[in-house]
Amino acid sequence: MRVRAFTQDDAHIFCTEDQLAEECLKINELILSVYHDFGFDKIVLKLATRPEKRVGTDAMWDHAETVMTSVMSSIAGQYGNILTTSMNPGEGAFYGPKFEYVLNDAIGRDWQCGTTQVDFNLPERFGAFYIANNSEKTSP
Repeated sequence: MRVRAFTQDDAHIFCTEDQLAEECLKINELILSVYHDFGFDKIVLKLATRPEKRVGTDAMWDHAETVMTSVMSSIAGQYGNILTTSMNPGEGAFYGPKFEYVLNDAIGRDWQCGTTQVDFNLPERFGAFYIANNSEKTSP
């Protein structure tokens, strides 16, 4: 396909580990709302998990993948009429696991469109932190 225009809109949401599931669900609501407005009624949601080369500890990946698996089950339960789910093992970004939203166009081709990505790298590179309940600086 010839590209005539390209727009990429990103948002970076910094949150605590405890907020991860809630934020993933909110992002999902936004993404599915936009897709609905454009008439997409068959969506595949894939959870892309840890690649061989990655940043972050195994414990961080375990936690994020567990939360995202639970979120994916919740989304499937709520949107099972328009959405199917699958796993995409080893296809996460080097910096974290991600949800991939795959749409089908008018002539039957699949296109990965939106993503929700957990990033273990960016908060540290930005020096981002919040003050946790124990009054210590903690990386989101």
